[in-house]
Amino acid sequence: MIIKLASQGGAGLNGSARGLLLIGMTCFAAGCCLLCPKAIEDWPAQKGVVVDTDTGEPLAGAYVIGRWRGYVSSHSVCFHAEGTRTDSQGRFVLPAWRNTGPYNNTSHQQYYSQAYFPGYEDVGGRTDRLELKRFTGTREERLQSLTRVATGSACDPQAGVSVRNLFPLYEAIYQEAKELSETPEELKELEWFRYIAADMAIASDTLISSPVEHKAKINSYLKDHLK
Repeated sequence: MIIKLASQGGAGLNGSARGLLLIGMTCFAAGCCLLCPKAIEDWPAQKGVVVDTDTGEPLAGAYVIGRWRGYVSSHSVCFHAEGTRTDSQGRFVLPAWRNTGPYNNTSHQQYYSQAYFPGYEDVGGRTDRLELKRFTGTREERLQSLTRVATGSACDPQAGVSVRNLFPLYEAIYQEAKELSETPEELKELEWFRYIAADMAIASDTLISSPVEHKAKINSYLKDHLK
């Protein structure tokens, strides 16, 4: 479920002084951006539908997330996230946005989408037609699948406050896990679902300075949320 949209823009160097041109050429050769214009990515709204793959019927109220990824040097980062729920016809719209943040010039920018609905599993599809089917495994297998969904749906801190758009999904995953957890081991694992959901809820454009401060902020949020 991958679609690549590449639309870069930016004005050229101002003026015609040869000195500035030479500096700009040197800057380009050195790989810096002192005088080089930054790339700007304009991403249109992403639209589609979520369906039950067995019946072909649309799924109302399904959670849909979109994540935008790119490469910084050789590292892949998730630099923006959006989330929504489908309407009564199973349709969804993720809003258009403009990447003017610190990662607007990442290379190979791509858009990924996925869907979630309690009691269902993702079986693929296209970015504009996401398919889910009823999960038929055991309770233990379902908890394992929820762990995989939560792990695979995350976005990096580089995405800043946009990560909060993933919180409704993670809250729903936590609630399903809560209903299924029975054994002491499962109830202990439930705290992980709760913690990671809170991590999405507190996302900010300002990076937290230390792991200790980050944990304290999450614990403060959990005092009044995700009971």
